[in-house]
Amino acid sequence: MASLKEKVPVRRGLFVLYFLAAVALICAGYVFRGELVQILHAVERAVLMLGPAAPVGMSIVSGTWGVFCLPGPLMQGAIATMFSKDPMVALLVAIAGETIAQSIAFMIARLGGRERVKQRLSGRPWFQKLELETERRGAYGVFLFRLMPFFPNALASYAFGLTVIRFVPYILASVVGTVPKLVMYIFGTTSLVNSIRSGLLTPSTLGSIVLALILLAVAGRLWQRRLQKKLGAKA
Repeated sequence: MASLKEKVPVRRGLFVLYFLAAVALICAGYVFRGELVQILHAVERAVLMLGPAAPVGMSIVSGTWGVFCLPGPLMQGAIATMFSKDPMVALLVAIAGETIAQSIAFMIARLGGRERVKQRLSGRPWFQKLELETERRGAYGVFLFRLMPFFPNALASYAFGLTVIRFVPYILASVVGTVPKLVMYIFGTTSLVNSIRSGLLTPSTLGSIVLALILLAVAGRLWQRRLQKKLGAKA
């Protein structure tokens, strides 16, 4: 059987696109920081006016976004921007949205659209490995897959619905495995947004942020390889 490294897509092209987009957005944030400060204050006022409805509504929007397999980092960036004054609220909203998306996708595959989902995923090499490892390792396998930084997690939520794992172990392992990535996205973005708002984004800090992104990308790739090796090992 082929190893997990051969079966799991790294999606280098998409990763490079996300990385370049992140650098471009950070640079644009520096160039147009004056205008952005006004926008950020307007967003802050709107969130305060909505009160508890803001995090609840954003959790639902984020969950719907995930069900349609739209790019997660974009939604997480939006959440972090909306709730940048309170990063813990932003993190809880992101976790709630991911939990909603992971639950609905799993149940669609398990109960409603099993044949259609299986037809869509059966041709993807990583699905066979995911199915095998989930059967062999159970919730721990789900947890390891969720930890991977460059893995199609939205589609994987549907794929897990086709495996033998029960819903409760699946969702608990999914949430725990997803939290580390959300912490990185949310706290990184809120720090950037707050730096723009407070006027602390200078050319030197801009260079430091870009360097940090490069280091995180390298670390993420090494972590991906480590998890692939772990999942590819015999039980």
